[in-house]
Amino acid sequence: MLTTYRERMLGAGDLDRRVTLLARTLTRDPVYGAQEESWADAATLWAKVEESSTAGEAQARDGQATYGRPHRVTLRWRAGVTTDMRLRLDDGRLLQILGASPLGRRKWLELSCVEWRHQQS
Repeated sequence: MLTTYRERMLGAGDLDRRVTLLARTLTRDPVYGAQEESWADAATLWAKVEESSTAGEAQARDGQATYGRPHRVTLRWRAGVTTDMRLRLDDGRLLQILGASPLGRRKWLELSCVEWRHQQS
């Protein structure tokens, strides 16, 4: 079985940070009928969180300029992780998931994320 260099270098002991996977839910306001967005805890997992050494950049999102710092988060394989979700780190910071790539045969999942400083949990 062929394995990548990164996959060989990962072990369970590398998953040293506690992260919470948050799923977005849309509900209707009972009084005015407007859609409200909220975030519910989907799972709490162990992960390896690597902050990029690059300084990050200003990006436009929903018409607002925001500052984002890239992160790479590796966790055990988990089905159903999408870009409609986000992560809350153990220190309270929020990461928006930009993409997910499997490492190995359903062994690890590598998430490409960016920290959004303007978001609240």
